[in-house]
Amino acid sequence: MPKNTGSTFLRRKLGAKLRRLREEAGWTLGEAAAELDKTRSASQRIESGETRADAHLVRTTMDKYDEDLVRPHYRRSNSASLRWRAALRR
Repeated sequence: MPKNTGSTFLRRKLGAKLRRLREEAGWTLGEAAAELDKTRSASQRIESGETRADAHLVRTTMDKYDEDLVRPHYRRSNSASLRWRAALRR
């Protein structure tokens, strides 16, 4: 029997949020997958909630999308981790 990988609801909620942020940043699924060293199908499974995303992947993803979402004149502060955590709560 497979090991329990957490709540399907939470995986789907996180995946939907990652998909929205990717789209807001103007990235295609293929572009995001290549940038994150994932296959397109692996990225799609994460965004659909079929596959669990580890914390490292989520942080890396948020950092990469944040670069395209933040205005060019805005300096990244030491509270970058707080911004991505706040984005996940929206």
